[in-house]
Amino acid sequence: MVGTGTMSAAVQELGPSQAVEILAKSRAINANCQFLSKPEHQELSDYVAKAEVAAAGTIGAARANKAVHTGTSAGQSATCNNDSEITVRATMDAARRAIAASAESAQQKSQTVKARRTGAPSATSDRIAGSSARYSRLAAAYYVERRCQHLSHAQAIDFWKRIVRMHNYVLTSQGPDVLTAAKSRAIARAKSKRGCNASTAQMVRASYRKIKHN
Repeated sequence: MVGTGTMSAAVQELGPSQAVEILAKSRAINANCQFLSKPEHQELSDYVAKAEVAAAGTIGAARANKAVHTGTSAGQSATCNNDSEITVRATMDAARRAIAASAESAQQKSQTVKARRTGAPSATSDRIAGSSARYSRLAAAYYVERRCQHLSHAQAIDFWKRIVRMHNYVLTSQGPDVLTAAKSRAIARAKSKRGCNASTAQMVRASYRKIKHN
């Protein structure tokens, strides 16, 4: 039988589409089998949303969305046994390792950029910094929407596509290190919004209105 550690390493080698699919599958399995605690399940859901947005930036929104649906369908039909638990825990472990490695890489790149940077920031850099902050706030609302589903299906898809466009803009204008930091802030903010209630609904709908009319 394949152990959690071995499978975790294998998951980390997957491409964007496969990674999204296995994350969505693990989330669906855990929703049925409850191998993880509630905070851990929320953490896994956040990883699914983050991976979906990141994958959309590289393989396209349609393929990323299809990977989510394929993984979810596979997870919903899975049985609750030892193999399923290994899949869930290994996927969670791989996601955590990937996030940690990405954060470390971003920190190293940021330190290199700061060491090379001279002079006062320009108005252009101020506008770009503002765009990453705005992306972080709106992405946080999107992650909450993925968990709580306050919007209609059509609105959720539109929200996602707009977030992907912002994701790509920040990536091309500021680089992967700034994008990673912005996404980390978004995830932290989304996690701070416990449960799904009137407050999260207001956050999601207000953010969707803002991104839609930009």
